[in-house]
Amino acid sequence: MVKAMKSIVGFSLLAIAAQGWAADCSPQPLEPGTTVSGLLSTDCKGQDSVSPIALVDIAALRPLNVQAYSVDIPENGGVLFLSAAAANFIPAVVVVDGLHQVVTSGTGTTTAPAAAAVSLPRGRATVIVASANGNTGAYTLKTSLESLRDCSGAGLNPGAAISGQLSTSDCRQVDLLVPGTSGRFFDVYKFQITDYTILTAVMSSTVVDSYLILLDAATKKILARDDNSVGNGNAGMSMGVPPGDYLLVATSAGVEAGAYSLRTKVDAPLPCVEDRIALPGSVSATLAASDCGFVDYVPFLTEFSFLKVYKFEVAQRALVTIDLASTRFDAYLGLLHEDKTNIAQDDDSGGGSNARIVVTLDPGVYTILANAYSEGETGAFDLTAAVPDPPSCPIAGLALDASLTPELTSADCRIREMLLEQSAPNPAKAYKLTIEREGTLQVDMAAGVFAPGLVIVDSKNRYPHVNRQQAPGAVRLTTYLAPGDYTVLAYTSDGGLGPFAIQTSFLETPSPSAPE
Repeated sequence: MVKAMKSIVGFSLLAIAAQGWAADCSPQPLEPGTTVSGLLSTDCKGQDSVSPIALVDIAALRPLNVQAYSVDIPENGGVLFLSAAAANFIPAVVVVDGLHQVVTSGTGTTTAPAAAAVSLPRGRATVIVASANGNTGAYTLKTSLESLRDCSGAGLNPGAAISGQLSTSDCRQVDLLVPGTSGRFFDVYKFQITDYTILTAVMSSTVVDSYLILLDAATKKILARDDNSVGNGNAGMSMGVPPGDYLLVATSAGVEAGAYSLRTKVDAPLPCVEDRIALPGSVSATLAASDCGFVDYVPFLTEFSFLKVYKFEVAQRALVTIDLASTRFDAYLGLLHEDKTNIAQDDDSGGGSNARIVVTLDPGVYTILANAYSEGETGAFDLTAAVPDPPSCPIAGLALDASLTPELTSADCRIREMLLEQSAPNPAKAYKLTIEREGTLQVDMAAGVFAPGLVIVDSKNRYPHVNRQQAPGAVRLTTYLAPGDYTVLAYTSDGGLGPFAIQTSFLETPSPSAPE
């Protein structure tokens, strides 16, 4: 059984070398549909021509010989096709979108071109031709731009059976999910749910390896997917779906065409009683076969184990400990926001087969899910919610373009005590960092006796900025930041403790704007 969970836990100390584009290394205009004959020299390196933000995704490009081009994608977007051929070096092509994110790349040989294809929204993209082996010489870059295919889809009446055909003229994944690189054929079905419903969909075929995808119709966010849960290459999903507009995509695991059948049905969920638990407080109850299941209460999860639901309220920011203990079943805890989005889950942190969640919460109403790990398990349990005294967690200052050599100890605070809605027990040190001008921040952390980790949190406790490993014992975090105050957490990801080095570098850079 897999239950969705969110977590931030999972080199030498180098500063950003790029100080903006070198004089002759800025991207040159390139009209899609043209062929360019160029000469790659040692004059321009990746660090001279590529946004520092994009270099996070493809750091190996930094020392390579490159030539960059800017491509304007029209209003309705399109699929950009690239082919770079060279006889004297191994060609590579990289595409960076308007948000400075690497969206695709390809590498060739001296006898075969480097090829790439990617769908892009309206805006300006950067195409980079690079030498993968360090050599230089002439190259030819061919480009073309194809319009996005229509993916508006057909209407679906949930409960209906459909006989369909994946064909080469269908909408493709690259046309619907932009930016994208997959050419899988998509048959798109749109439908609306008016009340919380258990939706079951099964796609079967003797010709293609069936694959199902459920998306939010407005955002195109993938909510669920399945390849072979039904067996014999057939796909299926059964889950709770709240009111809204959705897209159900019938496709294949590979780029395949052929006939398929799609069957859907809808069922009313079992009612879930929402009880209350005081904070602090405790409840003794029994998980029974007559209780509702995960699928009846939590959307987009294919999980049928029995469930009891408890609401509690936090009056002011607090460190909350929730324990679920049972001698009859393997206890499993879930913690949700009031809108049923996930905060934390746990299986065995309470010792043995008991569950425990320790997390810092802001004022609000929250939901506890008292649950068994395996489907069908029942029995008596004890649920406790407590508010222990939070520890004092000091925050030291950290300057830009500076370095420190502190030490992680067992006395340091845990991530869960310093970050909202994070249950990770890893020891960490916190540093305050002030950004006065928008730009790209790089933070390096190295440790010899434990696996290091880094995360940056903004003033609203958002933490999208998480490190990438550079080498064993070393991590690097590079991200664009707007002016403001931030908190850098340096933590141990394997539980080890000891000295470490941390260094910051900052480069003032333009804001990575969304496509116009």
